[in-house]
Amino acid sequence: MDNDAPMTFPIAEIFDSIQGEGCFVGVPATFIRFAGCNLKCEFCDTNHKATKEMTVNQIAREIHYPNIIFTGGEPTLYDLNAFHFLVTKKIGGSRCYIHVETNGTNPVPDWVSWVTCSPKLETNYQIAPKHVDELKFIVNNKFQIEHIFQAMSKLSKQPRFVWLQPQDNDPEFMKRVYNLILEYPSLRAGFQLHKIYKVM
Repeated sequence: MDNDAPMTFPIAEIFDSIQGEGCFVGVPATFIRFAGCNLKCEFCDTNHKATKEMTVNQIAREIHYPNIIFTGGEPTLYDLNAFHFLVTKKIGGSRCYIHVETNGTNPVPDWVSWVTCSPKLETNYQIAPKHVDELKFIVNNKFQIEHIFQAMSKLSKQPRFVWLQPQDNDPEFMKRVYNLILEYPSLRAGFQLHKIYKVM
């Protein structure tokens, strides 16, 4: 292998859309979906087989919005520091704002603008990033409210928001989220706006 060859990343897809979840819901963004993950969630919607190896420059050329969302898969499996230059880049006259969506099993670079962590039961809700802006929990038949307290106990600083998101916008899970929010008012009801709009 050529030691001077540029670093590449396995990319499942790059696309423009609105952010459908969390604090930035409704905001247009460019999503960079990394292939590969260290977990096997039953509700994962990433096609890990449809992968294209891309360099940082190739990826950067497909970014059209200042909100740039690294998602997966699990983006922290790769050296995200290669994208640090995007922090100072401007698109459409606005400075880039870098988001990382992670399962929390690996650290996230300090320069990342916004960290969304969705910790999972199979990892015993261990959270590696030093800083998390929002926690997101998928509510299904396996979810218990204790999972939130378990995850938050691993953080030195509490996140700004904690979201409960019904798996697949299932009516049964939506009702459960509704009841939990009424019982625990500090939590927030999440959803997937892009699926409600049927754009993805």
